[in-house]
Amino acid sequence: MDSILDLLNSKDAQERRRGIFLLAATPEDTSVLLINNIAEYDESPALRFFARRVLASIANTFRPEICGNGVDELIGRYISLAGDKDKISFIETGLPGDLQSRSQLLNQILLHEKSPAAAARAIVALGETRNEADIRQIVSFNGDNRPEIRRAVFDALAGMNNIKAFPFLTQFIIDDNIALANDSRNFFRSIDGALAVKIVKYMRSSASGKMKAAAALAAGYAPGGEMLEELKALLESDSAVVRKAALDSLNKFLAAGIAEAVEYASKLTDLEPLQETLFDIKNELEFDNYLLQPAPQEQPVHESADASRPQETSGTGEALQPSAGGGRAENEKPEDVHAEGPSETSVPPARKPEPAENSRQETADEPAGESEPEAEIETESVLFPLESGMKFGYIDNKGKLVIPFSFERAYPFANGFAAVLNGIRWGYINRNGGFTIGEQFEEAYNFSCGLARVLVTQKYGFINDKGHMAVKAQYEDAKDFSEGLAAVKQEGKWNFINTEGKMQFKNFDFERVSSFKNGLAMVRRNKKFGFVNTRGELAVKCAYDSAEDFSEELAGVKVASKHGYIDSGDRFAIKPQFDRAREFSEGLAAVEIEKLYGFINKAGKLIITSRFEYASSFSEGLAAIKAGELWGYINTDGTEVIEARFDEAGPFSNGLASVKIGGAFNYIDKKGVTVYGSGAENITGGAAEVIEPAGPHKEINKNASIPAGTVHAVMQKLGYPISNWKSTRSGHQPPPRSAEFYFLKASSGMDKSFNYADIMELIEAVKREHFIEVANGLVRFLENNYSA
Repeated sequence: MDSILDLLNSKDAQERRRGIFLLAATPEDTSVLLINNIAEYDESPALRFFARRVLASIANTFRPEICGNGVDELIGRYISLAGDKDKISFIETGLPGDLQSRSQLLNQILLHEKSPAAAARAIVALGETRNEADIRQIVSFNGDNRPEIRRAVFDALAGMNNIKAFPFLTQFIIDDNIALANDSRNFFRSIDGALAVKIVKYMRSSASGKMKAAAALAAGYAPGGEMLEELKALLESDSAVVRKAALDSLNKFLAAGIAEAVEYASKLTDLEPLQETLFDIKNELEFDNYLLQPAPQEQPVHESADASRPQETSGTGEALQPSAGGGRAENEKPEDVHAEGPSETSVPPARKPEPAENSRQETADEPAGESEPEAEIETESVLFPLESGMKFGYIDNKGKLVIPFSFERAYPFANGFAAVLNGIRWGYINRNGGFTIGEQFEEAYNFSCGLARVLVTQKYGFINDKGHMAVKAQYEDAKDFSEGLAAVKQEGKWNFINTEGKMQFKNFDFERVSSFKNGLAMVRRNKKFGFVNTRGELAVKCAYDSAEDFSEELAGVKVASKHGYIDSGDRFAIKPQFDRAREFSEGLAAVEIEKLYGFINKAGKLIITSRFEYASSFSEGLAAIKAGELWGYINTDGTEVIEARFDEAGPFSNGLASVKIGGAFNYIDKKGVTVYGSGAENITGGAAEVIEPAGPHKEINKNASIPAGTVHAVMQKLGYPISNWKSTRSGHQPPPRSAEFYFLKASSGMDKSFNYADIMELIEAVKREHFIEVANGLVRFLENNYSA
């Protein structure tokens, strides 16, 4: 250990990396703690990043029962090797016979190795272990565009023959296509034929038309009897693009002399010659080398049969170079509002979407961009996102499944788009379930004012409805556009931009801001809340301990220990007298009086007596209320119209509300009847979130430091089974992304506390483990003790 500490104290970066590398091979809790401290507090950003990767690797592969001097010695021996030839020879001949030990050793090698040749060989060897836990480590190299690494990742995933690797293999088919092997004839044949059939079957089952087209294209690379059955199903698709790709592949089957294909083709009556080549179809599906290029300035081109594909017009260029003066405060100089930021050179592009099955195709003489909007399913009914079997889909207001359960996360639809998480990236789908903006973002949010907030390489920016960056990704934090403006944080300071990306206010200095609502935005200065107008001027002085947004011309504020309501002129319309106060909605506001909730009108008169344990705001004439231990709904007269029988209840929206019944989530109509038979989890805000009890929903202080011991006590009080954790056992590593994992990470730090990001991860982990009440309790604890 002393020699490792000497390496860690070295001034040479390579020596320190080697020290971290050796720590990871030491099966002791102190080693993990040391790496964690480096990951959180070291002065070098590069070393912090390296240490975090090591921690991630440990979380996925650390197995104390196999970690001994033998593996430790092998790691040391590998580090001492100099050339690629010796390293590759070691990987091919010097690995342990035990597959688990081999897996651990290869993971440690990949953390250390920078040579593409040696790393590629290690990646392939890792795939040969067929250890399911290694899939994520292999995929972590997916962003490395060096050809030998890309090929190695593909070969490793294919060699695992594991269904959990299929999504990543299909991504390769779409991303690289012909370019991966530089030979279209060998691209899909390079893997086992049975696996090729499984991959195509998996792709064909996708709800995405683009994925089905990719399946049809891929089938042609591995002609055979079993693959023909998949191709037949694809030839019956309603999508013209899928059929064309399938017909092209059928030609390959015929050229290969597959007897079953010849017999099948002889019975087809619709085999018109195809005008589009394989290369044309490839261009419909692939990424453009992971670079989002600004739309060209030349004239628009004609679209192909995929009439819904976003066109690359000059619109984005205009957005990135907006006309001067738009939205700038009066007499403001350009240099005062110019927002500098890192150049955006490696942003993933929007994938071109599959056509909607019922979309109108353009004729040859119709210019692109003038086609009618794609036909919507049935009527313009609202679609509701929900989860089933750990996948998300969409139902209509009758409970009919409209978009199959195929996404990891999903937002409600807004402006014809819905942000969804597909695999590990976010994109946007249309009402037919097809991607109109490909899954490429680290985070994605709903469209507002024609733009959507996205996260690219850990920076926020905004895209337009074509998937082009209208405001480049350069902000540390951002909020959605509202009333034409969006709050953004750059270099630690908040300001507002317009839809052209221009900073709006000078001398704007607030610790926290909210989005504009009814012409005013809540701000905080010196821990006191006020409101600014759209000129950036203080309309309501920063004098309140807390505040809610303006709603129906009034805003709830807190003075000392009581809540009241002010108007936009900073005058009290209802004097502070309540223990809590929610926003006005439909003329009424929920207020807490002596630990019970009731409703007041705008004159401050109690209209519905305070008799509920909790109450939410009115929405569509109904409000969720908690009576005893269960939730129900009342109307504006205070009459209970849906009996209190739910464990949790959300607000009505478009005729439905999410409720929890006996541990399962569903939607109910205004008669209290569930609309989806099997039960599903509600989604609000993009994640698979349960409906939290209505509350203040305060913003948590992102600079808060919450003691791990306090969190431990709160979780225990809420009933979380902490006694089941095994963190106290020497060498034990909890499963990655588990509640135990995040708690151990926080309690291992120097100050033994949670930061904002980690406490949010902990809450999400608790939700994933289905301790919903515990997660809700943690949220309430943070709101009450660590609000911004």
